[in-house]
Amino acid sequence: MNDAIRACYAPLVVACVTAATMACGEVARPAASGINLSDVATPLQDLPVRPREQHFKDVSDVIPEFAGYFIDDGRLVAILTDLTQAPATRTVLAATVQRLRYDIPSLALDVVVRKGDYTFEQLRVWRDRIYQRWPDGMVLLDLDEGENRVEVGIDNERSRSAIMEGLQQLGVPALAVQVRVATLGSSKANARRHVSMPQSVEGTLRDTVRPLLGGTAIRLGNGGCTLGFLAEWAGTDALVTSSHCTIVDWALDSTTVHQPVGTGSPIEVGFEVHDPNGVTCGGDLCRASDAAVIKVPTVSSDLGYIARTIGTPPDGYGATGSITIDAANPKIAIVGKDYGPPEGITVHKLGAWGGWTTGTLVRTCIDVRWTDPTPYHRRNCQDAARYGAVDGDSGALIFKYGAGQATVLGLHWKAVDSEQFSVYSPILEIEADLGYFEVRGNTPLSVGVTQLALVPEGVSCTWEAMVSGGTPPYAYQWSGLFTGSGPSVSGVVEQNGTLYLTVTDAANDQGSDQIYVEIDPDTWDC
Repeated sequence: MNDAIRACYAPLVVACVTAATMACGEVARPAASGINLSDVATPLQDLPVRPREQHFKDVSDVIPEFAGYFIDDGRLVAILTDLTQAPATRTVLAATVQRLRYDIPSLALDVVVRKGDYTFEQLRVWRDRIYQRWPDGMVLLDLDEGENRVEVGIDNERSRSAIMEGLQQLGVPALAVQVRVATLGSSKANARRHVSMPQSVEGTLRDTVRPLLGGTAIRLGNGGCTLGFLAEWAGTDALVTSSHCTIVDWALDSTTVHQPVGTGSPIEVGFEVHDPNGVTCGGDLCRASDAAVIKVPTVSSDLGYIARTIGTPPDGYGATGSITIDAANPKIAIVGKDYGPPEGITVHKLGAWGGWTTGTLVRTCIDVRWTDPTPYHRRNCQDAARYGAVDGDSGALIFKYGAGQATVLGLHWKAVDSEQFSVYSPILEIEADLGYFEVRGNTPLSVGVTQLALVPEGVSCTWEAMVSGGTPPYAYQWSGLFTGSGPSVSGVVEQNGTLYLTVTDAANDQGSDQIYVEIDPDTWDC
């Protein structure tokens, strides 16, 4: 999903269903349930489809044998329990890709189909049953479309037998579930640098940066975290960072935010104004995100921009990148939000301690239970990717990067060594908790075509779209000499004529360009 097609949404928070009002009207919202694995007398609920998984449900309604899709090495992979449904699946996914405007070339044209054991609807129902009976010892829950299984993460091996027995009571097939140990640790342990706060470093993300930019270090009490992004929120300038960086997780407290980090006399840049308490779910507290809003009343801020660091960001879990700001080109414009990226894409992280790193998105919409503080905190429908992150990166922006611009995906809050991935709260869930953010920098849509006006006779040439600004992803429409719907067109010019390009962005803004192309006998190559 994107800004143009964002659906009205209430997060999955707990197990029973009541009504909750949002800005767009009445929507179903789960309510509290005190059941557990042994409480088989309590009836299970048919939970509403999670908004993040609605695109899977849409395909499943047309093709019941469908089990999910993801990106693998740049290609769209669909899982089916019946491979005879492959042609119909390709047709349906072509429409889905176009509707969601995935900005990965030719996905709908080259769908790989693989055999699965269980349908999406089967896995969804089993996952939701486990969610409602959330047992002691379980810390992760995921409908893993790539593995075609429900994944259950447990805090230690001793929990396995009791949980497997409970799954059998729920009617969940043992072969449909992967159970493995996932060690999360405590929230505060990975949240901030409490003791040895390093000094500010001039010219880096840990400097005093004015105007404020996303990705820079902020000080909260005696610890440091990362400023995720700056945006307009509820009519005021605000920054967003992780809730667990504040004095009290999931509570509006007296937290103030300062720059620079380190010793000395830091300058106050803002104070916390919104950090919901969470909703009781069984014996836990549940929320859709680990995020808090900090009002920035007086300090100058570059809303819609994050810092740009030097060098190429390293890929993979455990990697650390540069924190040195590129003096010649110091910032990146945020041009939109992506509410539903598919598993398998590359994501980027900008943290004030771990720098700019990248990694593959490997889990979508996982539920995470943190056994600290008490009551335990459950964050529902989070994403996980294999980017590197270190202490102090909590609150870092997770984003897609292309054409020198950033598209918001969410905020980092946890690195999980046992799983070799880092967890972030998706922007869809952040806005469900905190309300809408206007994140874009003031960069209008700009469209151009490669200036190839003279071409040789009988030789195939290529013209590329040059697009910046606006709100990615972009939809392309070529006409005139050649037709096409991708970021480039190729062909042999048979006679002189005009090539036209129209680009529509995710906010439905349009830009266009054209070029008159002539065959030149004195030109030998494109």
